[in-house]
Amino acid sequence: SVLCFGYAAVSASMALVCAVVFLPAPTWLRITAVIGQGLILGVLNSVNVLYVMRCLARGTTEVGRARALKYAFGLGPVAAVLGSLSAQALLAEKVPGIVYPFNFGLLYLVALPCMAVCAWVARGMNLGVVATEPAESLPNFLRNSVTTFIGDRRLATAWIAYLFWYCTLGGITNLSLYTREAVGRSPLELAGIIMALRFGLKALAGFGLGSVAARFGAFSAMLLT
Repeated sequence: SVLCFGYAAVSASMALVCAVVFLPAPTWLRITAVIGQGLILGVLNSVNVLYVMRCLARGTTEVGRARALKYAFGLGPVAAVLGSLSAQALLAEKVPGIVYPFNFGLLYLVALPCMAVCAWVARGMNLGVVATEPAESLPNFLRNSVTTFIGDRRLATAWIAYLFWYCTLGGITNLSLYTREAVGRSPLELAGIIMALRFGLKALAGFGLGSVAARFGAFSAMLLT
């Protein structure tokens, strides 16, 4: 149910962006919608990934998870490469009849049904039964979770490292906006190519790391990363 809600909410946020792009709307509303959608996507994607991993843990072995992730992160980025190159053609206005801002909105329009399909597919997950624990109130659950987490030095250190890594990942994406200063060309000319290179290498790394994890274990894949 969390996955269904998460993907459906992302799909709804993309529909909102499409509405303000394709319909007459003030500039401030369009900017707010795009930034807000990015915030929603960032938060819910993290939650969705966490729950997908929990679902995999309930239904597969460690080797099975490694194999699933090998193909997910090996083939998934290949689709992202194709999407990035298509986005490049749209943003550079190389598709006849589709100009700004409709080329920008079309990216969200294509992604919208993809997220809706993810929400629909998540409904069909059949998870193994586990022993239920007595329910506790949300404030107590949050307080106990945080206390337990920060009480473990290893988890706290890993969280700080993850925070720095995720900020860096976002910063790398923003750096692509400075292509005019770096190479004298508009970001619209190179954004798709940059993303295609990024996801192409991610596909190679995903398949390779998944193969290592399936054969030698998750710890070996983590060390290689």
